[in-house]
Amino acid sequence: DIVSKDAQCAARGLMLRTYEVIPMTASVGMLQWVANSMPIKMAIAEELGRRGNKDAVRKAQDKYVKSMKWAIERIGIQPPDDPGLFWRYSVYVREADIVPRFKAAENGIPPDLFSKVVHSLCSSPEAYVLVRARFAKSYAAFNVGGYLLGIGDRHLDNFLLSKTDGAVVGIDFGYSFGQGAALSVPEMVPFRMTRQFRSLLRPLDSDGLIKQDMTLMLRELRASRDVLLSVLEVFVMEPLLEWEMEAKKSEIKGDDMSWYPKNKMKIARMKLEGHHPSMVVLEELKANYKWAKDGNFRNKVTAHVKGFHHKSCVRARTGFRKCSSVREQVDFLVDLATDPGVLSRAWVGWQAFV
Repeated sequence: DIVSKDAQCAARGLMLRTYEVIPMTASVGMLQWVANSMPIKMAIAEELGRRGNKDAVRKAQDKYVKSMKWAIERIGIQPPDDPGLFWRYSVYVREADIVPRFKAAENGIPPDLFSKVVHSLCSSPEAYVLVRARFAKSYAAFNVGGYLLGIGDRHLDNFLLSKTDGAVVGIDFGYSFGQGAALSVPEMVPFRMTRQFRSLLRPLDSDGLIKQDMTLMLRELRASRDVLLSVLEVFVMEPLLEWEMEAKKSEIKGDDMSWYPKNKMKIARMKLEGHHPSMVVLEELKANYKWAKDGNFRNKVTAHVKGFHHKSCVRARTGFRKCSSVREQVDFLVDLATDPGVLSRAWVGWQAFV
């Protein structure tokens, strides 16, 4: 309702595509079937199959796993054979050892797979432009909403593509309010903006199709932050079961577990008040069990999130102060989401190279 009542957002057609969720017990519920849609991962796999190259993603992933294992060995750690065990060391590897190999994994997959999927939904070039625009608007809206709510685990199976108009529908919100940052391989990006999505937006790219709409939506939500924060207060009064479990595992002891949901509220407030995205992600990473125990981990993830690994990093130019405008906040978010130095260390199952 907040977005739909804003004249500019309404004129641009910005909205989140949603579906019904009906809880029945503490552990059982019903989800609405999203008709005429398909998981984007499946759609890309089918396009590869049509090209006679169905194993391209698997081959790129297998090669990248070997590259990561090699990079870990280069820093003096003998990794086990299982990526599920050795990928936790990805934050420690050298930039020069892993980023070129990450880009090689990207280049092992045709960049236009998703754009061809969207094109196949259209009957004419004019229809393609409209469908692509619908995807971009819904994608921009989801990025903003997902960032504010800390939605993680954004692998391509957790995006549905509408076959009717090209809108994107996010599903599976098991990792919300920044819980992805607490994983053994921490998530350090605010949303997914990987190569297949970026390629679809060419030639206008993220500046033309995405940043403007993200700015409009984020500006309106920030203007209504008091309303949003009052809604989120419910989670302080009735915290999620997962939050209570995480609070009990924390180094902070005591019977009052309300500090944990209050910290989640603090982070949501930081986002709505325009704090630098890198500082917000680092605040979320403090929930990771390694943060307090491993100074090397803390230093490495701080360097990656702040972009100290390359001089041209947009988000590192302002000293990590509060953002001077909504557009600057969006610029920093996109810079962090597309940084190969960060993406190269994402959990391999997330397939950041696709």
